[in-house]
Amino acid sequence: MTKIILMRHGEAEGNKNQILMGCREGSYLTENGKKQVEQVGLFLQKNLEIDHIFASPVQRAKETALIVNNYINTKISYDTELREIDWGDISGLHISQIPQEISRGFHKNPFSYIHPNGESIEIMFQRVNNILRKIPKNTDKTYLIITHDNVIKGLIASMKQLGKEALGFKISNASLTYYDEVGEKYICEKFNQIVYKLPQK
Repeated sequence: MTKIILMRHGEAEGNKNQILMGCREGSYLTENGKKQVEQVGLFLQKNLEIDHIFASPVQRAKETALIVNNYINTKISYDTELREIDWGDISGLHISQIPQEISRGFHKNPFSYIHPNGESIEIMFQRVNNILRKIPKNTDKTYLIITHDNVIKGLIASMKQLGKEALGFKISNASLTYYDEVGEKYICEKFNQIVYKLPQK
């Protein structure tokens, strides 16, 4: 039985400052984000044997993978298909700066709206579907996929044959979601698990 663990990157500057980064570089992990990821790495070291990490090459996910791997010491494969959605012209903007025309188009049809010079969530879901084909089936191995919010929703959509309803899932920073591959089906063992604790401000 193959086990797939989906991990979202730790809190990044773009998350904290409400900047739409998507697949673009320039958003690094915050200090809180690094602490989140360190605690996840320690949890995985103590509780699971990870055979292989697949990770997005975008900086915040790459940082997350490298920190986690300090604890579990396994192979990392970076795959561009795990990049977050390309928001196109609005990449790098604060959410309050999104032009009204784009905002209206997106809210009218958030799943299929193609962002100018970017992609739609629907197109991105199709892209990430290829990742599951790269993971060996029906093994006794555990694979950790470190990626982004919408990509995780796309992977879940692929595993559970969902569409736009997957957009409603909450995927927290540095969370873990577990799926077991049983025959041709994927069974969710645990969803959006938070294993870290940060000091109260």
